[in-house]
Amino acid sequence: MNATTECRTAPEKSHPPDGSLLPAERHRIEALQEEMSRRLNRAVSFDEAKREWFNNYALPWREQRLRAMLHLQRQAMDTHKWIRSEQERRDLGSAAVLEWIQHYAAAWRDWFEREYEWTDPPLPE
Repeated sequence: MNATTECRTAPEKSHPPDGSLLPAERHRIEALQEEMSRRLNRAVSFDEAKREWFNNYALPWREQRLRAMLHLQRQAMDTHKWIRSEQERRDLGSAAVLEWIQHYAAAWRDWFEREYEWTDPPLPE
């Protein structure tokens, strides 16, 4: 068989190990596990719910979460830029944004993950 006529099956999708899941993702999978158990009237394992989550829900959830996170992060950077520019009595522009990234970005991401571990962040308007 040549490459154009050869029939191939789709490879099995691999999912990240449980230890690499975000806490918020783990909570969504656990909620899906409970919902599936009720709907199917049987015990659904975490692995089964995780497969369902990654096959059907993870991508749109992650895209929405990232969009909301970037929106909130941009607001924090803009606020920092405004405050620092007011302090210096001149527009600091991208220098203030870079300062925020260097000094506050990591702590801000930690805050975001703690703040939105159980709930979804607000979507930008």
